[in-house]
Amino acid sequence: MNRRSRRGSRSTALDVGAAGALVLALAPFVWLALQGAPTWPGARGVGLLGHSLALGLAVAALAGLLGTGAAVGIATRGDGLARGARALFLLPLLAPPYAVAVAWSSLLGRGGPLQFFSVTLPSPTGLPGAVFVLAGTTAPLVTLFVLAALDDLDPRQVDAARIHGDPWRLWTHGVLPQIGPAAGTGAALAFCLALGEHAAPALVQFPVFA
Repeated sequence: MNRRSRRGSRSTALDVGAAGALVLALAPFVWLALQGAPTWPGARGVGLLGHSLALGLAVAALAGLLGTGAAVGIATRGDGLARGARALFLLPLLAPPYAVAVAWSSLLGRGGPLQFFSVTLPSPTGLPGAVFVLAGTTAPLVTLFVLAALDDLDPRQVDAARIHGDPWRLWTHGVLPQIGPAAGTGAALAFCLALGEHAAPALVQFPVFA
């Protein structure tokens, strides 16, 4: 067997494996859709699905902005504090969104520690509260994606922009094309996680499709 045929066999095996993984991932959703087709979604289901989509889009937008801004801020420092911030950004990913919602409700609610300082802030409720909680827990995902993209940025582009004193060209031709796909991927993941979350929105009194 020559090299070309071995390469073709390997490619075919990879294609078959990818197709099998895709079938395994989609099969449960197709089955649920077929099982629930006669009664799904109904008027209430449509409304709740709209809530979920609105929540997912809002979380994706806010998490994308916060995560990208944090990544750029960390990358431009490049010191020990920045390295520590990279590690700290992993912590929100370890806490379930429901636990984060409980913590914020306790912190900002009646009897919370802020009342000892005569500070009164609205407790997170409704769509704004759900977006606030879920964006805070998913923004670190965007940060990690964008940081990885910035690490792959060609330093020659940065040096050339600095030499010519053109930071705008650096951003438009160097940084943004590099981090755009990464930020979009992180925001899309935030959207998916928010779309599948129902415990945290329920706690802040925002019903979603579940």
